[in-house]
Amino acid sequence: MLIQSHGKAIHLPIDKLLYITTDKKVEHLLHFVTKDRTYPCYGSLKTYEKQTTHHLFRCHRSTLVNLKMIQEIDMKNNQIHFIDSEDKCCIYSRRKQKELLIQWRDSIY
Repeated sequence: MLIQSHGKAIHLPIDKLLYITTDKKVEHLLHFVTKDRTYPCYGSLKTYEKQTTHHLFRCHRSTLVNLKMIQEIDMKNNQIHFIDSEDKCCIYSRRKQKELLIQWRDSIY
């Protein structure tokens, strides 16, 4: 995946990406979150959702999650925890829980 951040074009391998989320304060600002770093980039979630339909899943109106990087889904607290990233997690919509579980299962097998 190619993104532009701070005036640089960056190749971000999909297997390094945990999730993409919108900024609550700045319109059209996205945050590409990896285990080690967060890359700010302007754009829309819809664009990235269409480009990578089999890897990313819209689990919340403001978040796309990389299905291949999910370690655990906490259904009690509506949180997604990621492989090798104890301090990183994101929330998901209860409405999307069933579809999230199906998509995650399908991405594993």
